[in-house]
Amino acid sequence: MRLVSKWLRIVGLGCLLMGAPSGYAADGSPENGEEIYLKRCVGCHGVDGDGLGPGAERLLPPPRDFTSGMFKIMSTAFDGYIPQDQDIFKMIKLGMPGTAMPGWQDILSEQEMWDLVAYIKVFPGYDEEEPEEEEEQQQLQAEEVQRKRRRTEAAAAANHRSEAEEEEHRGAHAEAP
Repeated sequence: MRLVSKWLRIVGLGCLLMGAPSGYAADGSPENGEEIYLKRCVGCHGVDGDGLGPGAERLLPPPRDFTSGMFKIMSTAFDGYIPQDQDIFKMIKLGMPGTAMPGWQDILSEQEMWDLVAYIKVFPGYDEEEPEEEEEQQQLQAEEVQRKRRRTEAAAAANHRSEAEEEEHRGAHAEAP
């Protein structure tokens, strides 16, 4: 029981830390990001960010459709939440393993990558979100993590009790002649 509880605390803390606020795209300029996007990204992701650029038909998997707001890798605790700016920045910087998406860290400056983050968020409308709303959403995520942790601990405790009862039952039958 102690091991399970300790493990759940570590996992819960990790989830909370992963959802911690990161650099907000206010550090980047969507206007500058648009210039970079049109020069470096439009060939795969398309002018409208829909993943239908001229090179898209030759790529497998196809380029990401930014208009959907769906991103493959997010550090937020649950599906359906808006990705952190740091998540988008990391994909630009390091690329996406298993796809044609290259890392741009050797070509673009850090500021240019943040500018791209700000511009990419324009496609699904994420650029309109206020920082206070992001903090509120992160608080809701943290509360959900706590609720799930309590449920998991309760289930683990119930499982431990039923294992002990089963062991006790087996012991009683083993002693019977």
